Amino acid sequence: MGLEDSTALVALIVSLIALFIASLQLLQAVFGTAEGYKRCSEAVIGPWEGLRHRQFHWRELRFEVKYITPQILIVSESAKAWLEHQHKERRSNSKEQREHVHILHRDLISKNYRHEHQEREIWKRNSSWWRRQYDPWDYYNKLRVLRLTAEGLDSEQEKGRKLDIQNADQQNVNGTVMPKHIRGYSTRTILPVANEPIVDASDENPRRQETYLTSSYLMGPGQKHEIRVSCDTLLREVCSVYTSYGPSPPPPPVSEDSIYYTVKNAVSQVDHFLRVVDRSWYRKRNFARTHASITFREWSWDMMPADMTRPLATIAVGHLVILAVRLGMQWRVLNLETAMSADGHGYSLSCTKSDRLGLVFRLVTMGVEQGTVKLIPSKAADKLMCGRLPGCPMLVKRDFDFIDNARKSRLDFSRALEPGHVLHQIGVPKETRKELQEGLSRNREFISVHNEIVPLLSAFLPLDGSDAVQHYGHCWSERRKGVLHLWEGRYVLLHHLERTVRERKVVDNEHDLMRALRYLRKLKEEYPEDFFGLKSHKAIDGKVNPLRHRETGEARRTDLVDLCREIHRWTDARFMNLRFDEEDNSGRRHYENFVAAHLNMATYATISIYDKIPESELPSCPLESTKVSKRHQKILQEVKDLDESIRPPWVLCRLLETAEQYVKQMQTGDHAVANYIQERGSSCKQAEIETAWWMLMVRGIAWNMSTVSLGWGDPIPASFYDNHVPVWIT
Repeated sequence: MGLEDSTALVALIVSLIALFIASLQLLQAVFGTAEGYKRCSEAVIGPWEGLRHRQFHWRELRFEVKYITPQILIVSESAKAWLEHQHKERRSNSKEQREHVHILHRDLISKNYRHEHQEREIWKRNSSWWRRQYDPWDYYNKLRVLRLTAEGLDSEQEKGRKLDIQNADQQNVNGTVMPKHIRGYSTRTILPVANEPIVDASDENPRRQETYLTSSYLMGPGQKHEIRVSCDTLLREVCSVYTSYGPSPPPPPVSEDSIYYTVKNAVSQVDHFLRVVDRSWYRKRNFARTHASITFREWSWDMMPADMTRPLATIAVGHLVILAVRLGMQWRVLNLETAMSADGHGYSLSCTKSDRLGLVFRLVTMGVEQGTVKLIPSKAADKLMCGRLPGCPMLVKRDFDFIDNARKSRLDFSRALEPGHVLHQIGVPKETRKELQEGLSRNREFISVHNEIVPLLSAFLPLDGSDAVQHYGHCWSERRKGVLHLWEGRYVLLHHLERTVRERKVVDNEHDLMRALRYLRKLKEEYPEDFFGLKSHKAIDGKVNPLRHRETGEARRTDLVDLCREIHRWTDARFMNLRFDEEDNSGRRHYENFVAAHLNMATYATISIYDKIPESELPSCPLESTKVSKRHQKILQEVKDLDESIRPPWVLCRLLETAEQYVKQMQTGDHAVANYIQERGSSCKQAEIETAWWMLMVRGIAWNMSTVSLGWGDPIPASFYDNHVPVWIT
């Protein structure tokens, strides 16, 4: 080989090396355009990294990174149907309609995933090798990611779980189930009996007891915590909470005139729904069930602000406020201009404000406290949570805001003369509201009047198919003490209703008075623990007295709620027959006037007690006490004759007298209910109005017996319920 050949070979090698380096630089430059790809890795967004991809643009010789994150929603079934309909229009070229809004319920997610997995396996078996290289099952991948998120698993844990399932027998022996990934998983362990001295190690038979510990996936400080987004943790916890509410009830039959709607027939009947039903009215119905759900939102990293360091989920601020309360948190700071923060029940939710992104929230879990808060999953409960009184959709047909932006209650009687007060909105006279306001300065309490506003105006809260009976709301005074909530008022009303039926000589069993009496007796006789407020065995709390009942606590609670719902629906129908759902000349419903008439009468009945009866004659004392005034001896003797297991131990004599005055002044005097209603355009006769008042009392008692109130932390302003300003969750 000559010198020229050697030189040419060296030049060729150098050129190839240069070409290789240039190629690497070109590839590096091209792939470098895929900015943000590594920020969408599994270490950052968990299983959601399976939904990222790079798209090459030939004209620009660069990659574009696209990724998918969840948009978290709270939807009713009708809202879901409407969203599905909109998505169906955009996907008109698709032959198969698939869900666009995915409800966060573990059973439903698993069911949809298994169905899609079976369809995918069938497709793979019937497809050629070449077609399988271009897998079109994007929908399956989304459901897989959603299932992993709901169960708190990543890809590696999913592989390990498959191995565990294949070795189920060995799993039972070695206990290889991973409870830390399942919120609320109970583990049985053996611990020393509480309040016992430490046992000696040499003791062969120390006293021990079985204890159930509830575990939770922990997300505490650490390197992974700093890198990992928290939106998947929020989804997992929300999914656990909404799964605990139970399944939806079976859908009712859909007819031409039906106004009911369910998820099951939403897609197939949505055109019929939009045609025959006033959608705007339907969506405001307060007894609709709500679901936490997500939609998959695709983003381009090119369009993200420069200060965004990782993919972010989105949610409306009003929905985030509701979900935080359902997780058991209380809102410490609620200010969209500065900051928002909440904590409690083992969670901490904080936010930072970015000039380009706005509010960015982060959730930290440090171990969920024992017990799950099971709030009623309804639109009415969500409104009550956010400081809005959800009016009965059959009789009131509107809502009332009772928490202002300063987080103060408009139900407070010190503000009774303000235009925004609920009493002003339903037409209670100014003189009455002035008496309420001035009465506070005279140390007069109108607690019963205050605690009757919500039960008489609100929609019925518990839902079919869900055993949740708790509601959250800052709308009560002194633990809901009042005529409709405590046994003293209920028993006096029952006593006088029986006397009214005898005096009117009502013999028709279908007469409204007779039916109201039957319902009230049934509540007392079948659920005496709830009627008399015996906390140790109340059916609404899922408890049962084994000496009196054979049913389980859950069965008795369901039966009680069903009975209260039946009473509520019966009064709805009867009041509508009296045309109480129609408007008067001022635009108010006659039912609002009816409730205002009762509250007006109740105010002056309370004032008369303060004016005529000394405080010493209205003690709060044990039932057997000699301090009780003679005026109440007859009724209290009936209570003393009851079985000891259902006899209340304590009596509030002021509440006995308040109920007595209700019955007396409802019929006669300057503030009689019938006079108030007739002056405002009602065509009902006096006897019909008095009968309707008794039905109103039974309705209020049933409402109170059907639900349990909670109210930790500070109130939430009503403006947050309809606030759909989007915020980010990292």
